[in-house]
Amino acid sequence: MKKSNIFTSLLLAPVWVLLLMSLGCKHAGHGGAFTPQVVHILNCTATPKTIDVHEDDTIQWIVDPPDAKVYTIKFGGRKPVPSHSFPSTSPPQPVKADLLCTVLPGSKCYYDYTMTPITNPPSSACNDPGVHVTPN
Repeated sequence: MKKSNIFTSLLLAPVWVLLLMSLGCKHAGHGGAFTPQVVHILNCTATPKTIDVHEDDTIQWIVDPPDAKVYTIKFGGRKPVPSHSFPSTSPPQPVKADLLCTVLPGSKCYYDYTMTPITNPPSSACNDPGVHVTPN
C-alpha cells in the first residue's frame, strides 16, 4: 500500500508543479498584482485618451466634477470588456483580450470606444478614445 501511495504521488507531482507555476507566473511581466485602472471623464474628454491595461486588470470610467452627466461607454465590433455598451456609473469592467489580440498581439490589441453623454435630446459622441490591452 505504501509503495502505491508513493507511486501515485510521483505521478501527480508534475501536475502540481504545473499548476503552481501557472498560478505564480500569471502576473509575470506585469510587476505583481493586477490593479484597477481608471479613465476620468470631464466635459466629454477622457483622461488618459488611450489607456494601457493588462489582461485581467479592471477598468472603471469615472465622471469628475463639476461634470454631472452620465455617459454611455460603447465599444464597436471588438471589445476588451464583457459588454459592448454600459453607463459610466457601472462597476469596474474586467479586461479580457479577444482571440485576435491573443494570437496577433500589438496593433490588434487596440479597442476603440465612444463616450456619449446621456441627455435629452440625445447628444453626439465625444472624442474617440481607446483601450490598449497587453495579453497574458
